Amino acid sequence: KTSATMSNRYGQLEEGSATVDSANNTWRSRLSEIPSSMKVLSAVLFIGGTIFLLCSLTCIFVCEDFRRVLVMLLLGVIMFIPGGYSAFILINFIRGKHGFHWQQLPDM
Repeated sequence: KTSATMSNRYGQLEEGSATVDSANNTWRSRLSEIPSSMKVLSAVLFIGGTIFLLCSLTCIFVCEDFRRVLVMLLLGVIMFIPGGYSAFILINFIRGKHGFHWQQLPDM
């Protein structure tokens, strides 16, 4: 085996073969089809929500002010849920999963 092979569930494909090239083009065409504002907002909400959730969980043990923990937890949940949902839809659309399309999401 050479380093220029890619593994998939059907076997080995050599880099530069027609199947690998068409898969890369399909992936790139789907990615370019999504508006950039939707990609950025989804990433910001998902990453920001994750950061706030992690900070609130660590602040439970460090901070003495429970209101601060509650605010960070609430803000993290409010950001994480729509960010995670939109990231899930976009990733499955890019991967080519049946039943997922970026137009399922509201305009951002």
